[in-house]
Amino acid sequence: MTLALETNEPQRLIDEHLFSWHVARITRDNPEVDCGLAERIALETYKFLAACAAEPEPALSPSHTVDKGWHALLLNTRAYSSICGRVAVRFIHHVPHDYDIPPGQPGSTDRVTPTIEALRRAGFEPDLELWSAHAAECSDGSDDCSASGPDGNENQETRPPGR
Repeated sequence: MTLALETNEPQRLIDEHLFSWHVARITRDNPEVDCGLAERIALETYKFLAACAAEPEPALSPSHTVDKGWHALLLNTRAYSSICGRVAVRFIHHVPHDYDIPPGQPGSTDRVTPTIEALRRAGFEPDLELWSAHAAECSDGSDDCSASGPDGNENQETRPPGR
């Protein structure tokens, strides 16, 4: 287990410069999000990644709000890879998957509830206001997304032969 998981302080996962960049990127990409909310989203993103590291199976999914932080962080692959290394000692892949229940319909929160429980098992107190929405809508808004499992091989059936 890493220092971050032992201390349960997600802000210790990254340096101040990266945190500031991440918050600014969240607000830039999401004009409806102010700086205070972006800071909360960033912290929940780090908690989410730590929970994914602690429990790689089954794949965990962020809420729509927390996914904004994950997507913003993914844009800086060096920083994202470094955070994954500190939290999980492996790269945590972002895996869109088909999930045909429209947002807001019954059953669409089923992917978030296990993630909230995993956050608590990892020793984090989730900011429930940011986890109350349905699972994240990735790409065109029709797919949910989740973190990869322990080996990152969830998408073998879609990989070219020999990879």
